Amino acid sequence: IGTVPVGRVETGTIKPGMIVCFAPVMLTTEVKSVEMHHESL
Repeated sequence: IGTVPVGRVETGTIKPGMIVCFAPVMLTTEVKSVEMHHESL
C-alpha cells in the first residue's frame, strides 16, 4: 500500500487521480483513493 496520510482537507476538494502536495514536508504524490470512516467517497 505505501504511505497512508491521515488528516483533513483545509480548502478545496480532493479526488482520486489528483496530484497533491503535503505540507510542511512538500511531498508531492497522486491520490489513489479517498475514504471517510472506512468508506470510499
